[in-house]
Amino acid sequence: MTHDSVRIGLVSISDRASQGVYEDKGLPALEAWFGEVLANPATFVTRLIPDEQALIEAA
Repeated sequence: MTHDSVRIGLVSISDRASQGVYEDKGLPALEAWFGEVLANPATFVTRLIPDEQALIEAA
């Protein structure tokens, strides 16, 4: 059986990670988890943005 590919958007919100102070580990962890539980192949669209309301709303 062929499964259709799905596209999944993930957003991580962190001031320091978005500035490069430290590496965001949330997005890679979510991608890995989805990869384990989904039957369909997935493409991930990720956004790492600062904790600012206007930027969160725009994402």
